[in-house]
Amino acid sequence: MLINTIKQIKFYIFLCMIIAIVFIINTNASGYNVTTEFIPQWTAVTGNGGVYGTLPIIKVDQQVAWCLQAGKVIATGNNTLTSFDEIGVSEQQEKMLSLIANFGYYNQPSNDNYALVQNLLWEYLGYSDYYKSNQYPTRESQQSWKNDVLAKVEEYQKELSFHNAVYDIDVDETITINDSNGVLWGMDIVSTDGLKASIDGNSLTVTGTVDANDTAIIKLKKPIYNEGINFVVRNGNSQAVSILRTKEANNYWLTFHVNKYFDVDLYKVDSDLESFTPQGDASLIGAGYN
Repeated sequence: MLINTIKQIKFYIFLCMIIAIVFIINTNASGYNVTTEFIPQWTAVTGNGGVYGTLPIIKVDQQVAWCLQAGKVIATGNNTLTSFDEIGVSEQQEKMLSLIANFGYYNQPSNDNYALVQNLLWEYLGYSDYYKSNQYPTRESQQSWKNDVLAKVEEYQKELSFHNAVYDIDVDETITINDSNGVLWGMDIVSTDGLKASIDGNSLTVTGTVDANDTAIIKLKKPIYNEGINFVVRNGNSQAVSILRTKEANNYWLTFHVNKYFDVDLYKVDSDLESFTPQGDASLIGAGYN
């Protein structure tokens, strides 16, 4: 009897452990933990000039995030996935917001840059609210920072002038291709299919090799700091917040047809004298090769 009771107790303990594990898995799968840390140096200003709170640095599962809807309350704790479309943000706007976050914050994280990014995000989305500090007390005082970030975003969106171009190249031939749009500098060479390639400023130098693919593709990539899977969360009708990742860095490529032929010098040899003789009307027809 005692043995059966112990077995039953063990079974119920095991069952409770299984239920607890399933509960934890389901909770993690369906929710994102939103936290805030307030920065008193920055205070929020409404469109009519009224101050209504200090800046919260938002994190979603410990990843930095930003508000996308001015005037709404952030729900800390458990939030669930929504979509950018559901909060009125188009795919093009989502990409722009992510680039602003990349060049405004992710490339140089700081509390000031976080606040200034939040201001620019709201302005881009049509809100008049913003945060101010002693160093940046007005929108006008933030204009220089904003211009710098938007210039970097604009440059990032420019394509290589020779993107998707096609070239012929011989083995051991070296050609240099200049980017007339001036955006090649700082790019990474991802792959070359056996060609030799290097970047110097806005010039790409390519050398044909015998080991290259007959049709070789050189792939280039613009590095970005916040590349990753983007998402937005909220709790019911609360403030929508997003980590603003860029789904994929910009990639470019150009194609080379590699000519693998060589110049060969042929000489007629007198088989008796074992010496070179003038070519004359010599022909390769029926010739033997050693």
